[in-house]
Amino acid sequence: MTTKLSELKASKEELLKSTLHAREEERICVICTVEHKSVLLMPCRHLCLCKICSKREEVTHCPLCRGEIEDRIDVFS
Repeated sequence: MTTKLSELKASKEELLKSTLHAREEERICVICTVEHKSVLLMPCRHLCLCKICSKREEVTHCPLCRGEIEDRIDVFS
């Protein structure tokens, strides 16, 4: 019984770690994969870029939906 309990605890901890890792990755810029997302693209409203990457001249279309970017809004959390 102790072995089963230990296995369940280990499985639970592993699941929690992978969930936390996935949540952290959801917050990371899709271009540089380093900084946190902080710019809302308009009109598609995707939050997928950090401030630095959103200012890159070659970023004229949303990396997620490929829609043309008309405006950028800084998001603070």
